[in-house]
Amino acid sequence: MKKIVFTGGGTAGHVTLNTLLIPHFLKEKYSVFYIGSIDGIEKEIISENINVQYFGIETGKYRRYLTLKNFKDIFKVVKGFFQARKILRELRPNLVFSKGGFVSVPVVLAAKTLKIRVLIHESDLSLGMANKIGYKCCDEAFSTFPLNLKKSTRVGSLISSSDSKKDKLGTRLTLDKNKKTVLFIGGSQGAAIFNRFVLENQSSLRIKYNVVLISGPGNTECYEDSLIFIPYVKKGLGELFELADYVVTRGGSNTIFELLAKGKKMIIVPLNAESSRGDQIENAKYFEDQGYSVTLSESDLTKEQLDKKIDELDARIEPIDSSNEFMEIEDFYTTILKNKI
Repeated sequence: MKKIVFTGGGTAGHVTLNTLLIPHFLKEKYSVFYIGSIDGIEKEIISENINVQYFGIETGKYRRYLTLKNFKDIFKVVKGFFQARKILRELRPNLVFSKGGFVSVPVVLAAKTLKIRVLIHESDLSLGMANKIGYKCCDEAFSTFPLNLKKSTRVGSLISSSDSKKDKLGTRLTLDKNKKTVLFIGGSQGAAIFNRFVLENQSSLRIKYNVVLISGPGNTECYEDSLIFIPYVKKGLGELFELADYVVTRGGSNTIFELLAKGKKMIIVPLNAESSRGDQIENAKYFEDQGYSVTLSESDLTKEQLDKKIDELDARIEPIDSSNEFMEIEDFYTTILKNKI
């Protein structure tokens, strides 16, 4: 029986693709395992959605500012490497598939030393730090965008057209049918800038729009007329996308592609260069250049500018054809991934 190990974590975006691929391997009787952090979001997502054996290892994190924690985390990565190597040596998988995130670094390094085949996937316009290391260890890299790298193959955004069970989340929201709905989504952890903006402008926003804010874990819930605060959405996110006329989102490509597949009008507010490696700025520019969205910088996020960008989206007459940006998960599995094992 062939074996495959998946890895990736730190954010939901580094796990979602794995959760879509794993059922295809289980269906064909592969032995599937997952290596993630000891208590990260990937453990929660995998344990709640898929029945596979999960191994937790130590993992570090690189912070883009001077801190002693970066030095200390080197030792966590080293420890994680030896933990991952022990696990892989015992499992002897045919393949390791990595979706990135810092937890993947010890895993792909260990796989390389054991001469286990490694495939990675990159969602952004440039390789993240973890995938830069992963690329040096991998046999092939798959990417959402053209990367112009020797070992990379563009497959587009991987999507699933299968119907998921609805959570009836939309039926619990009090929305004014005479108003357009604006959804603010800042990723799996929310976005403080969206929270502040909505709180400071809620009175004026509610005059014109229904406002739905995914505020992030630990924040207060609110279900008032035309004003909805939801800390975290485990099920029913697709329903929120369907309800929204406009979506204000960060620049992570996974969420943007989900919205693009549903034909949503998007305003992208990317993380600034001081808070990130600039990948969200690159993503925002790509989507705006293709005519899929408009961009608003963090410093320009005001009620007046929001109205202006919404008017700009409404002025567009014909929808842009984005079909060439996508590949079905099943097609990726059957025509590409399955043949690599």
